[in-house]
Amino acid sequence: MKKQILLGMCLIFLYGIAEAQPHHPPQKGRGQGKWREEKMEEAIEFLSQYMETERLEKLKAEKPMEYKHILRTALHQKHEFEMLKEIDPERYELKEKIFRLEVKSHTLAEDYRITESKNKKKEIEKGLKGILNKLFDLKEKDKKFELKKLEKEIEKLKEVMIERKKHKSEIIEQHLDKLLLEKEYMRW
Repeated sequence: MKKQILLGMCLIFLYGIAEAQPHHPPQKGRGQGKWREEKMEEAIEFLSQYMETERLEKLKAEKPMEYKHILRTALHQKHEFEMLKEIDPERYELKEKIFRLEVKSHTLAEDYRITESKNKKKEIEKGLKGILNKLFDLKEKDKKFELKKLEKEIEKLKEVMIERKKHKSEIIEQHLDKLLLEKEYMRW
């Protein structure tokens, strides 16, 4: 009961501190516009590896909100790729192929929607089916990577559980001492 009251008082105190902090809305100051511009350029440069810049310009003119969303997503994807390239180059290559094919599939789908020629639509549809087939296979391969990673984590967790079970009494004794503060002289 005392712990619950103490916890409640701590939460009220922390909430009061958070409320007392002044809220400063983001300010448009020196350099912020430049930063935003640099990030947009970075995203455009990244996307230009996967799609024609004319399509981006068209999107910017016709659907500016969607354009900004795509740039933010692209920037996030770029950073994710950079991290993955360092950590797991093989998985990076796979994810990059998937991304490339996803962009291509969306591009072809857009082409299909704006094309009026039935022959051209059939040609696009055939190409799109081929890309989706490859994309499916790559995504399944990626799921296998993820499954292997999870299996390793499960194996590691099982080992930890076995060790904890072996040392159950020591763990309990240590936690009991900590809770009861019986061995205060043992603390730093």
